[in-house]
Amino acid sequence: MTKRNIARVKAREDFDLSYTPLFAVGLAIYWGEGDSKPKNPLRISNTDPRMIKLYVRFLREIMKVPDDKIRLGLILYPDLDDRASKNYWSKITNLKSTIFVKSQFSKGVILQKTAPRRVYGYSKWVRVQGEGSRMD
Repeated sequence: MTKRNIARVKAREDFDLSYTPLFAVGLAIYWGEGDSKPKNPLRISNTDPRMIKLYVRFLREIMKVPDDKIRLGLILYPDLDDRASKNYWSKITNLKSTIFVKSQFSKGVILQKTAPRRVYGYSKWVRVQGEGSRMD
């Protein structure tokens, strides 16, 4: 048996690749929002809390990534509070605040505060990464 075939057998043992709605949703989220760089294999960027919550669930339940291997990074508008933003996303994802990497602040123009911006958690972007990937 070749190394490639051994790796395929091992992957089938490690991951239940049978169809489940969560598997399909996680795959679709990654396909649409995922990072195309090989050094960030599980990272997505998005501002929708429902999507981030589902993707974190996908990482936990389907990909079996432990919480301590998940990292969230925020890119915030300059007028937003880092701590309040991290608290918001911590509640959304049900992850401890210790999983956040240092937030980045956009140097762009501060836009007027619109309802969607307040609803979507005080942030411009949220990046979720799983084991084996890193934040830049």
